[in-house]
Amino acid sequence: MQTLKLISLVLPITLSGCGGSSSPPSNPVPSITSLSPSSVPAGGAAFTLAVNGNSFISTSTVQWNGSSQTTAYVSATQLTASITAADIAAAGNVNVTVVNPSPGGGSSGAASLAIIAPNPSPIISSVSPSSVAVGSPDTTITISGTGFITSSVVNFNGQELKTSFGSASQLSAVIRAASLTAIGSALLTVSNPGPGGGVSLASTIQIVGMGGRYRAADVGLWAYFDDRGYPSGYYPGQVIQNWDQFDSSVGSTVSQEISLQLDTMHAMGVNTITFDLRTSDNVSPQTISTFPACLVTPAVGFQYPQPTSTELTNFPKFLDMVQYKGMKIFLILDNVHMDEPISSNWQTWLGAILNVAGSHPAIDLIMFGGDTHLVDTNGDGIPDACGIPAEPPLWSGPTEPPYLYVKWAIGYALSLGIPARKLSAECIVGSYNIEVQQPTASPGITGGHLWRTVAMLKSIFDTLAIPDAQRTYAFSIFEQNKCRYAGGLPCIDERADIWADETVASEMNIIGTTAARVVFAEIGNSPPVDATIWSSQHALENLIALIEKYGIEGGCYYLWAAPDNNSDSDPAGGLPIKHRGLNWTYTASQKELLDWGGYHLISIPNPSFEDAAVNGGSPLNWGIFGDGSGSLYLLTQELGQPEVATRGNFALRLVNGTFQTSTETATSLRVGVLSSTAYTTTANLRFSFSGDPNPNGTPSSRPQISMIIVYYTANGSPSSVRTSDVFSWFQENSTSGFATFPVQYTTPSDAAFVAIQFEVLRNDLPVPITLDIDNVG
Repeated sequence: MQTLKLISLVLPITLSGCGGSSSPPSNPVPSITSLSPSSVPAGGAAFTLAVNGNSFISTSTVQWNGSSQTTAYVSATQLTASITAADIAAAGNVNVTVVNPSPGGGSSGAASLAIIAPNPSPIISSVSPSSVAVGSPDTTITISGTGFITSSVVNFNGQELKTSFGSASQLSAVIRAASLTAIGSALLTVSNPGPGGGVSLASTIQIVGMGGRYRAADVGLWAYFDDRGYPSGYYPGQVIQNWDQFDSSVGSTVSQEISLQLDTMHAMGVNTITFDLRTSDNVSPQTISTFPACLVTPAVGFQYPQPTSTELTNFPKFLDMVQYKGMKIFLILDNVHMDEPISSNWQTWLGAILNVAGSHPAIDLIMFGGDTHLVDTNGDGIPDACGIPAEPPLWSGPTEPPYLYVKWAIGYALSLGIPARKLSAECIVGSYNIEVQQPTASPGITGGHLWRTVAMLKSIFDTLAIPDAQRTYAFSIFEQNKCRYAGGLPCIDERADIWADETVASEMNIIGTTAARVVFAEIGNSPPVDATIWSSQHALENLIALIEKYGIEGGCYYLWAAPDNNSDSDPAGGLPIKHRGLNWTYTASQKELLDWGGYHLISIPNPSFEDAAVNGGSPLNWGIFGDGSGSLYLLTQELGQPEVATRGNFALRLVNGTFQTSTETATSLRVGVLSSTAYTTTANLRFSFSGDPNPNGTPSSRPQISMIIVYYTANGSPSSVRTSDVFSWFQENSTSGFATFPVQYTTPSDAAFVAIQFEVLRNDLPVPITLDIDNVG
């Protein structure tokens, strides 16, 4: 048996050697049936590719566009290969093959793997129309922006709308009638699918009554009241302390004068005032704050740490008056003792005021501000100036007194039962050095750099666990060229309106939610003002447009009247609304205020002449009549135009014909209105002419340009009560550029529609009149 076993083992060896060697078996030819994944996003991370197929062997190699990859054998039907991030850095198609070595073997047919460019993130810049009437039928809206693709979807309050792709910068969508049954606001977003893609920040569309719309919920002024006839005042502390006293300069009590000025503001459409009270000292009202004592006059606020009984008695009277007039208050409480440790003094001062004002219905918002009592302005670590009672310097960071004080103050007010939504602090936005968080070695700055103020306020809200829907972010935004406060940092300059738009978009991105309330608590033109570069009137016009664009609740323009005559006459200080003095005279900014506070038509078709605009072409949705010409005019062919970016690039130009009796008109489509209702319609107009042959004649006989409001009944016939209202301007009203012309009118009792008409009457003027029209609304 032993021998047999040996033979059985040896025999195969002996046989295999008989007659020489034989060839090894041939390797099969591989084939690919699928890849997993079959596509990847460009710029993605390294990944493992699974190759499925047949006839794979342990020495099979996966090739990527002909280049061998590290390959792992799984089975005869699957291989895996390691693909690096560099392999998929660029979009395109890759040929994947499998190679089996010889003998036999060979390469499979190629399978294609797609490297897909990620979809862009969509951004909404505007929605047209920005409001839709309640009860409307299915309504098509146009969304403008960037990053749109063929698979973009518009969402209305989270529900997908039927969306049509126009271009990378324009979509249209249909809002169904069932979504337009209640007055209110809705959130519009655009979503792009992956890879990449995402959801845009929301834009707001208003669902309004048939009658019209307001441009903002809060139309406000920073209220320094004018002690008319006196060279200075009233300061806020004076208003309260002298409430019942007779003022000989105005011939009435202070309270009666404040009542008169509130009525005047309210008649302009103002429904909100910002009122600033500061910690003051028990000194003479004439005291001027000087370092190092840094005493604060009682004229500007309430005594610290204990407000006087007069202040606490009269303050509710002021609040009652504001409420009675249908107005509300953004109250600023500035404490210039932030460098004190958390102390009973803070609580004494704030507690006394909040116990009076915290639950008063006139108070819409309370903002905590101020500074340390002494500050270091040159960075040597030694205080050398008095703290500023203004917006808290949250830019100093989260370990510094301003941040810690604001956090304490909001927490303290919450402990008194004041709703979180009524508590905030002013955030300075738009200063380039703050927006880019400029590095600094100055003491008193956390982390060696400036901090974005909105991010600091958000951090405070987070620390206090205040839900998004209960937060109010308050911006202080004074328009300025981008690089004005660059502080030596590299900066490519931009005009003030462009930079303001970018700033607001960036701050809204920090907030990151549409649930929070946002207000512009203080707006204006950053001093020193150079009106030849950027005027206060243009700043206010642009900021109002940004309030609408970004769904801001509203704001307060700085300011109603200058605190003293010197400030009133200083062109570098910015334009208040009212000039100081007994007379009621106003600056150019009042025109923007009238527009802002007015009740406007819901939507005038093509109000800024941008739709289907071609230079020299006809304006869409406007009828042109006369023996002259009416055509679109490209503003950007002029240096410095458009004067305000939100006006758009086109205007409508009307020119008289060659006859001295020539008339040229442009008429809008009809817009629905409520009867017996006061409306405001505004246009930016540019015209200049002279040589009136009849300057002392009746208005109808003189050369003129006019805005005419034409009234129609529900059946389309002219109103039988009053066919139109005409507002005319003459050679003495000529403008040096575009000027704002608001008109106010009340619709007749039988009116259901209006049309807006512009008219140029030559009336024997030797030369034709040219009228440029823009931004009608």
